[in-house]
Amino acid sequence: EVLYFSHDYRKHCDGIGNSNSREKTQRPFAIMTYVGDGSSYFCGDSSNSSNDWICDIKYAKDMMKVRHEYGFDEPHPRHGRVKEDKALEYALNVMNTVVLPIQSAFFSADDGIMPRLGNEYEEDLRALGRVSECRTDAEPYQYHDMIDICRDAAAEMNRALRKKGIGSDNSTIGNLVSILCQCIETLSTESNKCCWLNSKAVTPALCHMDLQPQNLILCRRKRDVYSVNIVPHVSSVLDWEEACYADPRFEVLLMGRKVCASRQQADKLWAHYSQRLKGKHRLEVGPIEPWLKLEAIHSITTLLMQSMDLVGGGRSPWETKPDLLGKIKREFSRLKALGWDFVASCAAA
Repeated sequence: EVLYFSHDYRKHCDGIGNSNSREKTQRPFAIMTYVGDGSSYFCGDSSNSSNDWICDIKYAKDMMKVRHEYGFDEPHPRHGRVKEDKALEYALNVMNTVVLPIQSAFFSADDGIMPRLGNEYEEDLRALGRVSECRTDAEPYQYHDMIDICRDAAAEMNRALRKKGIGSDNSTIGNLVSILCQCIETLSTESNKCCWLNSKAVTPALCHMDLQPQNLILCRRKRDVYSVNIVPHVSSVLDWEEACYADPRFEVLLMGRKVCASRQQADKLWAHYSQRLKGKHRLEVGPIEPWLKLEAIHSITTLLMQSMDLVGGGRSPWETKPDLLGKIKREFSRLKALGWDFVASCAAA
């Protein structure tokens, strides 16, 4: 529950719509009740039916710091990843209890089954969508927007390399950026031929974008405390700082790449999602391959910018440049596995 929330600076304008500069730079904040282990949700009066639930840290305590995923051992030193043999179980649980209910509200509104969200929510969604000076309504992030973002980032990297007199023929980074540019243009050409990637293919929705166990409160009934096969119930979804208004397939893509540990698991998750959207909302999701290519390109772009210290704050302190180079090569290997043989020179051995 929300105990207190600050006023958004948009509400504090003078008669002609101006806000003072201090208020403009002040981020909204909220104070909410604690919902984790030891909170009133999981303890208290034994006569309270809510006391039947206990906090479940099954996934969080077993997170792997190094996990074999998509053909390679990948380090995850901060929070880790869900164990390989539990990843699909976890992903399907979150899909059914969090992702589909949220997205269905948007799909049903678009179908006319439910009322539309209204101007107040539309304004909130606009803050999570793509910035556009010529639009006043919420404009969601789409597949081609991400291609443009990667293209702009690659252009910035090329400018930085030219300033240093570095080309694709005299440095590893220069060659990687050059191949990345080829990947971006190849993906752009391929995606223009895919009708299921246009902006009207699937209704945009609110996406969390980081549905890992550390961002969820999971629980189970006390009677199931020793049951190893019980899948925990999702009680709360936390940490929405990465949330956006976008094509809902972005959410499923990130679950397929960051939660699932293999292409086989991602395919099963994508198929489950596709069947639900087609059966209930008559929406065609299309294949997963273009999305996997987009995520690999986005990862390579981000990692290259980190290696060149072009991202605010530079690379993470636990990652050296060789660490980043290894990650970049593994992402190129995944693109090669998706049929792009022209990236072979950049792929991991």
